[in-house]
Amino acid sequence: MYEAFLNFGTGLSFLGFLPQAYRTIANRDTLKDISLASQAIYAVCLASFTTYAYLNSIWLTAAIDLIQLVYSLTTIVLIFRADRLRKKGGDPG
Repeated sequence: MYEAFLNFGTGLSFLGFLPQAYRTIANRDTLKDISLASQAIYAVCLASFTTYAYLNSIWLTAAIDLIQLVYSLTTIVLIFRADRLRKKGGDPG
C-alpha cells in the first residue's frame, strides 16, 4: 500500500526531468548551463534509489529510476564531450 506513494513520487520526478532531458539533447554541443557536480550527485542518488527498489522488488520505481540514471550518466558524458570540444576550439558560441 505504501509503495503507491513511492511509485507516485518516482513517476512525478520522471515527468519533471523530461523537459531538462529534451533541452540537454537539443543543446548537447554546448551544455554550459548544466552543472557537472549536480548531475554527479543526482546519479549517485538515482543509483541508490534504483538499488533500493530492485532489492525490494518495487519494479516500476526501479525501472523509472534506472531510466533517469542512464539520462544523468549520459548528461555527464556529454558535459565532458562539450568541454573537450570547447578546449579544442570547437565551441560554436
